[in-house]
Amino acid sequence: MAEYDEALLASDIEDGLREIGSFDITCPEADVDRVRSIGRRVGRELGWKIQTVRSAVAVNGMVRVVIVVKESNPLHAQLIRIREEKAMRRAMERTADD
Repeated sequence: MAEYDEALLASDIEDGLREIGSFDITCPEADVDRVRSIGRRVGRELGWKIQTVRSAVAVNGMVRVVIVVKESNPLHAQLIRIREEKAMRRAMERTADD
């Protein structure tokens, strides 16, 4: 994860949590605790309850870490619901066009 400094990673996590309610990254096993710690800190700073989960270690030594919003403020929750509905509508429209 040499391409990510702590501030950039925190910013990317915050953007993902705000925009789609989650953030995921694939990183070396050695960086998993750091990513989860930064994700928890971002959640605390936002005042949201979050959950971090990780995958098993892949053959190449990489691990997928997912940070998910479990509870936020009502306005953010409504925004995420609207975005999910729009995404579902777009997916259904594409399916209908095929």
